[in-house]
Amino acid sequence: MSLKLLNISKIFGTVLANDDISVDIDQGEIHGLLGENGAGKSTLVNIISGSLTSDSGTVELDGEYLDLSSSTDAIEAGIGILHQEPLVFLPFSIVDNFLAGLPKSRDFDRKLVRDDIRNISQEYGFDLDPDTVASNLTIGERQQLEIARLLWMGVRVLILDEPTTAISEAQRENLFTTIKRLAANGMSVIFVSHKLDEIQSICDRVTVLRKGVLIDTLTVPCPTSDLVNLMFGGYTQSIPQNQTVLGQELLILDGICAKEETAAIEEVHCKFSEGEIIGLAGLEGAGQRLLLRSITGLTESYRGSTYFKGEKITNHSYKWYMENGFHYLPADRSGEGLIQGLTITEHFALTG
Repeated sequence: MSLKLLNISKIFGTVLANDDISVDIDQGEIHGLLGENGAGKSTLVNIISGSLTSDSGTVELDGEYLDLSSSTDAIEAGIGILHQEPLVFLPFSIVDNFLAGLPKSRDFDRKLVRDDIRNISQEYGFDLDPDTVASNLTIGERQQLEIARLLWMGVRVLILDEPTTAISEAQRENLFTTIKRLAANGMSVIFVSHKLDEIQSICDRVTVLRKGVLIDTLTVPCPTSDLVNLMFGGYTQSIPQNQTVLGQELLILDGICAKEETAAIEEVHCKFSEGEIIGLAGLEGAGQRLLLRSITGLTESYRGSTYFKGEKITNHSYKWYMENGFHYLPADRSGEGLIQGLTITEHFALTG
């Protein structure tokens, strides 16, 4: 089995998103798709998965031309995609999520579907109880749910579009184990990323896009500098930046302690100045999320003090934090950041 993309082109207004792209992907291959933001990666995989139609070019699977006018066409042809944020119905159970993705042409027996979920979970090391509600799953488990559903629907080509964006290191390792097992079982996998270490560690070959153009396809692992050159058109040693001149101290955390059901932070001391960008590093569950929620007024601290512009603001109302420019963008955008079913305009209206 092989997937062939032949002379794929797509234009949005004056932007040539994909320019005459041709690439072959073999059975059992993990094929990377690499490029910086705006290189054309998402456009190409959306064409392959039926979400977009190309302006010219063809997609072939096993020598057969595919008419991919919708994602349903792609699924029926054996092509599925796992998006950055898994497209699951959060209020539904796992078994109901399976059935919600069922083509109208297929009959089903609910008991058999449950058995299928258990069998797929056992084969690939997933922990999926058919009766668990999807909202109770982690992002990594929601990915497992979507992969299992795609396997159940018979896909032979799996596209993963930036799948590690919102998962922990442990979840990433589990995902990579699953991907390798899928490839070993004959699945063709397209792995989309702009993270060089991931491409090097998991892919067999990588195709590099730049400004909509296919620059080259390489066998990996290979020298990282080769990939950088292909992505950006040349590699220049970075020049050390001068030390940034910071403004006055803006925010001070003095021994902040807070806890939630699954995390806790103890005696956190930090100072943040105007014009400063602070990075937080740590494993999943180390307390980064709880610290950010405490800083922005979403979680109360039970000990310690917070000062903003010299004023003590410990445990002020969330409304106060919002009015004074504190904003929190969660990793789980669909679960914490957005309200399903509301339009963009309605979301804006809620902030008023």
